[in-house]
Amino acid sequence: AAPVAASGGISCEAHDSAIRLDVLADVARAIGARVISPQGELKIKDRAANWQTIALNDGLVQSWIEGRDAKLQFYIEKTALNGGDSVELVIRTARQRDSGGVKGRYVLRVYEQGADAKVLTQHGQAACSLD
Repeated sequence: AAPVAASGGISCEAHDSAIRLDVLADVARAIGARVISPQGELKIKDRAANWQTIALNDGLVQSWIEGRDAKLQFYIEKTALNGGDSVELVIRTARQRDSGGVKGRYVLRVYEQGADAKVLTQHGQAACSLD
């Protein structure tokens, strides 16, 4: 049997026409697979089709890593995107039996500000690796 590690890491990415995501974090397995110290960035196309970069370092609000599954939820209030929109990003993945990788989907919600406020939603594929 392999030795049990008290800590590890998780890294996730998603690159498509709507977003570019790269994030990594430490995982403290001794305290319920708690995700700590996330570092990364999310690039989103704004209304003018320009890429806007949002740091994810302080935005992790929920995380679950249990067995084959991982879920990370980020929420960033009042970003530079479109003059103050808030952003929510949820990444849900499950370990693949054949490859050992962790694949799944992301959901991005942009909460627009102002009189004509809307919630814009994007979906796409994401991949993570767990050590």
